Amino acid sequence: MIMTTSLTTRLLHISKELGPIPKNGYNPHFKSNYPLYGDILKTLKPLLQKHKVHVYHYVQSSYLVTEVVNADEPTDYIKSGIPLDEELLKNPQKLGGALTYYKRYNTVALFDLDTEVDDDGNTSAGLAQGNSTGTDSQSRSKAKTSSPAGSPAKGTSELPFC
Repeated sequence: MIMTTSLTTRLLHISKELGPIPKNGYNPHFKSNYPLYGDILKTLKPLLQKHKVHVYHYVQSSYLVTEVVNADEPTDYIKSGIPLDEELLKNPQKLGGALTYYKRYNTVALFDLDTEVDDDGNTSAGLAQGNSTGTDSQSRSKAKTSSPAGSPAKGTSELPFC
């Protein structure tokens, strides 16, 4: 029997090797920069390929689903979903923009990427307009993850679309 490296171990290696993600997007409301989804992919893809990890995004049962899969053991995966509003599903242009936005949120959450300036929660608490886009904290609150961070789902899920 050949043993394969677990998804958790592969994600740990990716995390250790991951360099800074460029922040080429600009949020005029908060006067801050943030990483575009393309910049996140450009930074992650070489490491995903090196460690044989696949990332899939698709819509299922009114959710944007993101799966991170061990290429050598497809039953070793982590799945996250963000619910899509029914009205959003009726407008293809708004849906397209929202999917890109949510793919960034899900990817940031699943890989625990550092994409913001920490303002100690003031922005999300409504205390001040800080230098944060809220990407990381909002993605964690919006994403419903089927297993704790770093713990593969092993083909099981609590999400309604599975």
